[in-house]
Amino acid sequence: MATETGTGGRKGRRRSVLLVVAVALTALAAPCDVPAPPAGSLFDAWKANDLAAANAVATPGAVAQLFGQPYSAGSGWMFVKCDGAAGSTYCTWVDKVENRLQLRINNMTNKVSEVQRIPVGSTVAGRVFHAWRMGTPDAATPDATAEAKAALFAKAYSSADHWLPSGCDGAAGHLYCTWTNDAAETIVLGVNNVVVPMKVDQVLGSY
Repeated sequence: MATETGTGGRKGRRRSVLLVVAVALTALAAPCDVPAPPAGSLFDAWKANDLAAANAVATPGAVAQLFGQPYSAGSGWMFVKCDGAAGSTYCTWVDKVENRLQLRINNMTNKVSEVQRIPVGSTVAGRVFHAWRMGTPDAATPDATAEAKAALFAKAYSSADHWLPSGCDGAAGHLYCTWTNDAAETIVLGVNNVVVPMKVDQVLGSY
């Protein structure tokens, strides 16, 4: 019995392969809501002070970078997201003042190869934003004016937006600290650094 082996069949198989590749690449590029296994395992090992477990999922340099500062439950670390770029996956946690802990996974070796600690730039702004992240307006009261707190908490927070701090800049008696989400929307908290104590008195940005 004759069978068909024409170009139609080959094109169909080729389209199927390309579709699978495209879906896989999309999955790699999309931010994730749980830590990628090497980063999550390393964070758990740090939390448990387990060097053997850490060395199984990370390079010696990355282990030394992370364990150089002991884990503290009081820091209130919470996972935000992982996303990929140029052969790496970056998984980020924030603490209770929005300092960042970023673990970089080398996708070729599937091991954490670098650890970065990135200060928020203003603990006043960090505490206020973190209060919004946690849904605790009373926690923002010592560090924000009533008007600024009301403006911030009028906005809807969603963990699916994956908000991360992106730096602070100073201008005319204020420090402006920016957070950015996956849609490139921003929240900017203006800290009045002339008054004592310093307070967030402006809420700006595109969100």
